[in-house]
Amino acid sequence: IAELAEKQGPNSTAWLKSYWPVLFTWADFLTKSLPDPGKQLCTDDFEGPNPHNVNLAAKGIVALGAFAELLQLDGQVPAAQQFRGLAEGFAKKWVEMAKSGWKEQGDHFRRQYNLPWTWSQKYNLIWQKVLGLSLFPESVFEQETAEYERHRNEFGIPLDDRHQYTKAD
Repeated sequence: IAELAEKQGPNSTAWLKSYWPVLFTWADFLTKSLPDPGKQLCTDDFEGPNPHNVNLAAKGIVALGAFAELLQLDGQVPAAQQFRGLAEGFAKKWVEMAKSGWKEQGDHFRRQYNLPWTWSQKYNLIWQKVLGLSLFPESVFEQETAEYERHRNEFGIPLDDRHQYTKAD
């Protein structure tokens, strides 16, 4: 959304006017849910319960950063700075909380905050790149890419450490 709004030029956020109240409600929910989304459901739950999901947390952090960008484009500078600051703070906490604890096998980030020595694809981080945000350090992408290479099998990269299959949605 932020990318599209940016490409449309000045006044590109005018169409959001009636949606700002619900967007603020959604952003407030994210700020209360992050950095740990607790027992929220995610699309990876088909493999079993996945509370404290690190990938879902990353999605919320990037979404909060995207919201800050929309606010900036709309000229709501103080609110943009507030939400950008929250997103940046959550990203820093994410990096610390999600460290795997598996130093001998490389630095990467766990599947759930409460499960050290696990791993999963962090596919929600791609939206940082798509939207041109810079919340998570580049080292996160480098570490995750190296970890995926260690787990790649003949069919690709499994979704996480629980099974050898993945998904394509």
